[in-house]
Amino acid sequence: MAELKRAGLNQCGVSIDDADPATHDHLRGLPGCFERAVQGLRYLHDYKINSKILVVASRRNVTEGLERIIDLGRKLQVFSIYILIPVAAGRWADAPDEVLSEEEMARVRKLYDFKFVHFELHTPESMCCAYNKSIIYVGATGDVTPCPFIPYEIGNIRKEPLADIWRRHVAALRLECRGGCPMNDEKARRALRSHTEFVKAGGSGNKRNR
Repeated sequence: MAELKRAGLNQCGVSIDDADPATHDHLRGLPGCFERAVQGLRYLHDYKINSKILVVASRRNVTEGLERIIDLGRKLQVFSIYILIPVAAGRWADAPDEVLSEEEMARVRKLYDFKFVHFELHTPESMCCAYNKSIIYVGATGDVTPCPFIPYEIGNIRKEPLADIWRRHVAALRLECRGGCPMNDEKARRALRSHTEFVKAGGSGNKRNR
């Protein structure tokens, strides 16, 4: 940890799935990983590196399970808790039942605390950071997407400068989806796919998502 701090590490997130060690280990499929994760958070605190607990909100843990993790974070003196909302992408692309209902989202939003408990879309009017033009994601192969959860490419940095991709993307972005991830709404997803295809093609011709 000392070497990481000397190298410039100033913040680190550690995933905790459940405040109960046995449940966390079961979900991760690795006995003992809860204790190692907690020990890692203690090291971060000892070396005065800002630490945060990352947890995915699910129908299993809304909201009592999340509250227990928040309590754990306070005991471990972490800098913050960051709650991730389920997104219908990746292995969950065909699992819409994992997406939280409006009622469940409302319960999660009550946990928001500006000083300690953070998450995106913390109000029904919040717009995702991709649509706010505050984020872009570059994958290991150079593919660029609007965010890590969006699988639709807008370019590749091995073929053109990132600045050119970014300018083309933000100039064309006229989408809006408030209170939820666009990947969780079929209509918003179609509009997003149309936008990314337009940007990847060079941003020329008729824009199909308008």
